[in-house]
Amino acid sequence: MIPKLKKKHLNHLLILSVSSLVMFTGCKKNGADQSPSTVSTVSTQNAATAFDLNETGTVETDRNRLATNMRLTDFTPTGLYLAPGGTLTVKVEQVSGTRLPSLLVGTYSRYRGWNDQPAIVQLKAGDNIINDASLKGYGGLLWIRYTNDAADAKAKVTFVSGFKPVPYYIAGKTTNAQWKTMLASMTDVPDVVLTGERNYLVVDRLNAIKYQDQDQDALLKKLASVIKIEDDLSGLDGSTDRDKPSIYKYLSTQHEDPSYYFFATDYRTAFIGSSIDAILTNAAVGVDGWGVWHELGHQHQQIWTWSAITEVTVNTFSLAVQRNFLPGQPTRLTKDGVWTKAKTYLANADADKDFNAYTNGKDNAGKDIYISKVPLTDVFVRLCLFDQLNLKYGAAFWPNFYKQTRMDKPSLNTTDLKMEYFMVTACKISGNNLSDFFKKWGLKLSAQSATDAVFAKIAALNLPLPGSDLTLIQE
Repeated sequence: MIPKLKKKHLNHLLILSVSSLVMFTGCKKNGADQSPSTVSTVSTQNAATAFDLNETGTVETDRNRLATNMRLTDFTPTGLYLAPGGTLTVKVEQVSGTRLPSLLVGTYSRYRGWNDQPAIVQLKAGDNIINDASLKGYGGLLWIRYTNDAADAKAKVTFVSGFKPVPYYIAGKTTNAQWKTMLASMTDVPDVVLTGERNYLVVDRLNAIKYQDQDQDALLKKLASVIKIEDDLSGLDGSTDRDKPSIYKYLSTQHEDPSYYFFATDYRTAFIGSSIDAILTNAAVGVDGWGVWHELGHQHQQIWTWSAITEVTVNTFSLAVQRNFLPGQPTRLTKDGVWTKAKTYLANADADKDFNAYTNGKDNAGKDIYISKVPLTDVFVRLCLFDQLNLKYGAAFWPNFYKQTRMDKPSLNTTDLKMEYFMVTACKISGNNLSDFFKKWGLKLSAQSATDAVFAKIAALNLPLPGSDLTLIQE
């Protein structure tokens, strides 16, 4: 493991080593592209310059439906680029309705720090003259966002002048030979875009050239498979409108902020340029892809995730992908000896354990002072609790849990409420009273009275005990 500097941020940045698989910090549709906007013409040699666009619902409404923490990618690529300080002319026609799309200049997180934001320009009917010097001044890839909950407007956007095409790979349409030609000939743009069934991928041109002999279609299909597996774990099977996978794609972008390695936040996951090979090869994504699986997992986490398990439950998604891609092989919980560590922790007296590792501040040497005698600070040992539920109750446990959350639409604005929701719902989904299991793991709310109240609610469900000690289960 080679740790990097980690900054604290509510959207769960992570630190990991992909090569050693040590971590700190999903639906496939048949037929037409399901991205939010429809492109009128597409060329595999050069990007289209005219786009017929259909408005879609907002990503925030979609996030609320999914009961997840992060917004997905509600903008679509044009395959075009505006040079720093350049002037762009865009013609916009209102086809129907009254609303028009926005233009994004630049890519989230791409160059200037992990939270780098694109300039956003609300387009108007007629000719739009966009001077980059009056925006942020450093140009970037051009994206279109066209969302509203009414979702009944249509527009046509034509890029007239001031833009440059970038190498733009579209799965199932662009050939590898065409891709190589674009990479070799379009030398005056820094970035490239690859578009798959479920994702967008942005990397610099030199990295794309380094991996130009890879099977790009296979890579994009592998990434779509990761998302599909994570959707499946989330219960996004399309059985109801509430349980349909999102129409929005997942942007993964190269970033250059040395303070971070890989991370996930609204609209994107991001990967440091020096290790971008982790997401540019089919083999890396499919075999040693824990970092990629993990980041996409963050974008599937639901609102009951309290802070102590942000970097824990995300790895239930990583485990699901690992088990799917590498069937019959031991997971990292076994290979890294985590089950043995969990056994050691669980052997302590219940009163001495604290799953959340709450602190009472720091001592004179700056070390944390924990409330409990045996705090649990290892995210992978914590992961064992969630995997034991999977191993005991089978593959339907977590999909049913996520479906129930979408059905309940709980309002969870404190750690205690999130813990209570998890503990009570886990009992309902399993059909068992899991109080002993939770006590042995040291799940404790902010006060003893609050913890007692949760166990009283579980008792009131009148569910049978599991019949065996779940804490003894391991793969």
